[in-house]
Amino acid sequence: MKSPLKLVSLRLSVLAIVCVFVSSGASAWAGALETYLSGKTIDLTNPTAAKTKLTAITPTVGYPSTLSLTRSQTIDGKLNSVVVLNLTDLVLSKDVVLTLKSTNPNAVFIINVKRNFSLNSARIALQGVMQGNVLYNYVGSGAPSITGTSKLTGTLLSTTSTLVSGNSVVSGSVVGAAPKTSGTGFVAPSVASR
Repeated sequence: MKSPLKLVSLRLSVLAIVCVFVSSGASAWAGALETYLSGKTIDLTNPTAAKTKLTAITPTVGYPSTLSLTRSQTIDGKLNSVVVLNLTDLVLSKDVVLTLKSTNPNAVFIINVKRNFSLNSARIALQGVMQGNVLYNYVGSGAPSITGTSKLTGTLLSTTSTLVSGNSVVSGSVVGAAPKTSGTGFVAPSVASR
C-alpha cells in the first residue's frame, strides 16, 4: 500500500504535468476553428482585434438573433461547416439546456453576443460538435455571467472579466480578460471531445 505522502506527491506531479501542458501554448481552439480563423486572419491572442473581426463575419441565414430561453432548445448546424450567430442576448434560465448540434464532424460554431451573456444554472451542450470548434465572442460592455450550476463548453472570448461562480464550470477556456471565480466555479481546460 502506498503511503499518503507518496499519493500526495503523485497527485502534485500529475497537476504539474497538466499545468505545463496548458501553459505551454497548447491551443484550446485547435482544429477546424483554428483553420477557419487563420483563413480570416483572426488571431485570438489579440482579443480586442479578434472580437471586432468576428462580429464582421456575415451571420448564417436562418438562425435566431437573440436567445433568451426559459426552456431547452437545439441549434442544428446540419451539414454547415461554419455556423455564425450574431445574437443580441444569450440568456439561459435555470435548468435550460442549449444544444449545439451538427452532423458535420468538423462543424464550427461562432456565437457573437452583443449585450447580455448569462447562464443561470443552465448549460450549453454539444452534440456531434467538438469542444475546440465552439467560440463565444462577447462584445458587450458588461461582463458575461456563468452562475449557479451552469456549464459552458467551448472557448469564451471576452475583453471584460467573466464571472464564473457557484458550482459553474467553463469546460474549455476563457480568452481575453481573466475570469473572476467565486464559490467552486472554475475554468477547466480539457481535451476536445464530441
